[in-house]
Amino acid sequence: MPDQSTLLMRWIINDWDDEKSSLILKNCHQAMLDCGKLLLIGSIIPPDNEPDPAKFIDVIMLLMAGGRELSKAEY
Repeated sequence: MPDQSTLLMRWIINDWDDEKSSLILKNCHQAMLDCGKLLLIGSIIPPDNEPDPAKFIDVIMLLMAGGRELSKAEY
């Protein structure tokens, strides 16, 4: 990956388990310029017990890809 000033990842990190997600982020960091920015777009699991579409997606990601949605604190 050539040097980048800004990287955008949309619904990527949640597709992978924590180990692979960490590796993806490390590779992005190595490819970025010192002043670079990483923009992540994805769902955030709300902390309450109310129904939310992100919670449904969380279960689907776990079953199909071994990934999961993250809470605000986990990001």
